[in-house]
Amino acid sequence: MDLKPSLFKTSSLLVNSNIGRKPFSTVLLIGYGDPEREDRGIAWHVFLDLARCMNRTIPVEPREGFYSSGFPADMIFVPQLIPSLAERMVDYERTCFITAHTDPETEPIVWTEIEEDSIGLPESQAVDPGTCIATSMELFGRAPKAAHLSIRAFETGRSRSLSRQASELLPEVTEQLLNWLASTAS
Repeated sequence: MDLKPSLFKTSSLLVNSNIGRKPFSTVLLIGYGDPEREDRGIAWHVFLDLARCMNRTIPVEPREGFYSSGFPADMIFVPQLIPSLAERMVDYERTCFITAHTDPETEPIVWTEIEEDSIGLPESQAVDPGTCIATSMELFGRAPKAAHLSIRAFETGRSRSLSRQASELLPEVTEQLLNWLASTAS
């Protein structure tokens, strides 16, 4: 099957029509989750905390979109990963996917480097960070080095607020993300 980038153009907020041009930053943060479901939207809260630490502003209300206003990284927030993100990612050197996990047996904060030998195009409709990287490689012949930051979702009710436990993790998550960003600059 011949996949063309234009097949994936679903949102003008997500699609980089300037492939080949230098992005504002060398790092792209992709936050995903449902901000209406408490801790499932923790990526948005990480973006807000990062903006606060960097003395920058992004909308307080969660909304899908691309943000680049002097951060050490460009940021995208989406409800779920989609293949068209491959087009946005292609010009970055590093990408970090940020989301929530619900496994009580897993550590509350989990960092995973996405290794090239562990990625592939999907055999199902599920799109995960590895799928985005594989799609970028398949369509454009390159992809950024990638990491996945997963934060424990303790509560998933109907609320835009984080649970007490997730709120307590937020400063540590932001500090780790700032350290990761600093390490990508060197």
